[in-house]
Amino acid sequence: MCENQRFQRRRYPKQEPFRTGDERGWGLKAKVNILQGQFVNEYVGELITLEECKRRIEKYHQENSSTFYMLTLDSNRVIDAGPKGNLARFANHSCEPNMATQKWFVNGTWRVGLFATRDILAGDELTFNYNLVSVGEKKLKCLCKAPTCSGFIGERAVKPSSNEKPPKAKKPKKRQPKLKHDDWCFRCQDGGELVMCNRLKCPRAYHLICLGLDKVPHGKWDCPWHHCDECGKPSAMLCSQCPNSFCSNHHSRSIQQIQGMLFCRNHSPNEISQIIAKQISSAPSTPSSSASADASTEPISGNPQP
Repeated sequence: MCENQRFQRRRYPKQEPFRTGDERGWGLKAKVNILQGQFVNEYVGELITLEECKRRIEKYHQENSSTFYMLTLDSNRVIDAGPKGNLARFANHSCEPNMATQKWFVNGTWRVGLFATRDILAGDELTFNYNLVSVGEKKLKCLCKAPTCSGFIGERAVKPSSNEKPPKAKKPKKRQPKLKHDDWCFRCQDGGELVMCNRLKCPRAYHLICLGLDKVPHGKWDCPWHHCDECGKPSAMLCSQCPNSFCSNHHSRSIQQIQGMLFCRNHSPNEISQIIAKQISSAPSTPSSSASADASTEPISGNPQP
């Protein structure tokens, strides 16, 4: 099932709060086995501004209370699970947690989910690191008792002792720009709840109904754009306007190149002319722009797919 639907239908693995028997008070534990990467729970509560959050924390400090359940959503909004919330607010902090927070865009709004960072057994306590989501200036003592515990919530884990060799510095990796998928269906051009292609560098997304499917494909999924419409082999030529594509054996009669763009036979000459005109009008003018005189509509011999 798509994780978006799990958010909407509140499909969580069974879990329950329990008394930890130590200074932490309450905790949350799994009642069933949970796999790494699985959606565990959503962090819900009252959505307040950062200004209101600071006002409430000041009030808690005046009351000598350090028990509050706030999680940062963005630069100006905070989720306060104190007045109202679900089981997620019982999850304690740990410097070596088995869950992590992730933000998901569901039905036009950002929501925060807790996902398993490793396999979790039934009976294990469910924890996440408050480091990136803690609010307030006062340091809180950490009670997680993990081997790398920093001693305070919000501080980094302890460094290795002096008799241990420090790890070799790794060369910084070049950050690859995060691929942005289309926010509209590549087949019908409408928005909504979409399934995204997992092929590297492919930005395409689709409605399930437009794919003829009733559930989200399992595992790594390549969209129809990468398989020949005739025989199912890897595509060599891809239409720029729809998911139709063809292998090296079938593209000659099905794909044509016009003004550097590929079009399948499903697109009429009038539609192609409008697309080309729009493309030309939006392109920046250059001294060499008049050199594109070859408007041949003959099928081309083949270019590798992206």
